[in-house]
Amino acid sequence: MGNVINFLGNEHNVDDWTDNQKKMLDQITDLEAQMKTFEMQLEQRQVAHSAYVQALMNSLQEEVEEEAEEEEVANG
Repeated sequence: MGNVINFLGNEHNVDDWTDNQKKMLDQITDLEAQMKTFEMQLEQRQVAHSAYVQALMNSLQEEVEEEAEEEEVANG
């Protein structure tokens, strides 16, 4: 039967398509791959962002605790 795909709920034999239709399918396929890559990159950046936010929060909390300890020592 040839190179059959399902597009929008209909089966199509790509071998019967025009060159222009095949190019559009190639563009769609490439764009879908790029979108998947972008989604993965976004997820990686979200995780990294969260890690840096948490690291900064921890660092600031440590400073507050150190200052409190220094005040305790100074006040006896």
